[in-house]
Amino acid sequence: MIEHRTDFYEACGQGIFCNLGDGEVDFPAVRQLLIDGGYTGWCTIEQDCDPEGHTSPLTDATFNRKYLASIGFD
Repeated sequence: MIEHRTDFYEACGQGIFCNLGDGEVDFPAVRQLLIDGGYTGWCTIEQDCDPEGHTSPLTDATFNRKYLASIGFD
């Protein structure tokens, strides 16, 4: 989006705020890097919502939490 100088709201319309697992971040690989590095602490994953989107923040948060659990983030 940045490389094309996409406007914030245009980027929202293009799905920049997708649910975890639907975007470009390889969360299973991130988890594996943490494990391989011996990290045992907390990590925070932030996922913003489209301000004019048609989904509920609670629905998205529930979906995202289930996704993270499904790949081993407890």
